[in-house]
Amino acid sequence: MRPDDAPAFFKLLDDTYDMIGKSPAAKVISATAKALFFNDLKRYPLELIEHALSAHRLDPDRGRFTPTVADISSQIERRRPLQWVGADEAWAALPKSEGAPGILNQVTAQALAAAQPLLDDGDTIAARMAFKNCYDRLVSRAKLDRVNPEYFLSPGGTYEEVLAIKQEAQRLGLLPTPPEEVQQQRIEGTSRANVAKLKALLLELKPKTIRGDDE
Repeated sequence: MRPDDAPAFFKLLDDTYDMIGKSPAAKVISATAKALFFNDLKRYPLELIEHALSAHRLDPDRGRFTPTVADISSQIERRRPLQWVGADEAWAALPKSEGAPGILNQVTAQALAAAQPLLDDGDTIAARMAFKNCYDRLVSRAKLDRVNPEYFLSPGGTYEEVLAIKQEAQRLGLLPTPPEEVQQQRIEGTSRANVAKLKALLLELKPKTIRGDDE
């Protein structure tokens, strides 16, 4: 979560405690406790926490009690058992051209940025090695920092291609399933604006990767 997610996160906690608390005192969570909740769970996106709180409220066993940090974290990890995959698997899964749709996470995006110049030159073998070296280093750092992969759609492809990739990613738990009204929104396809966003992201990440390689 980002700092500006705090108000929405606090409201989720307030509403959950109000629903479950069995006494007036149990229906209220203190500001200090909410701050501790936020600090302990900030590594997760707000969307996942929202889904986890909903799952907790529906849990026939734990849902009788107000949630703890462990309850929320357990719900997230149970439904989103994301692990950092190996470099070869990550390379095989990522889109290797600006016009191809796919799923990226914060590390594959940075590693792809390191490999992109070699891909542009047509040297796939060297690009793969550059990607793997960068990916392995960044994943090792993420594991030490206890950072989980956070996936997002890369633009490109037809509407049908993007929709299929998104639905498969949601089935695997890589992307959260949005509420019905959000699901009904159309996914943008091959607009130049989306392609430009991916290019801008790669250009922005490229200097960060270069600095990291010197560490």
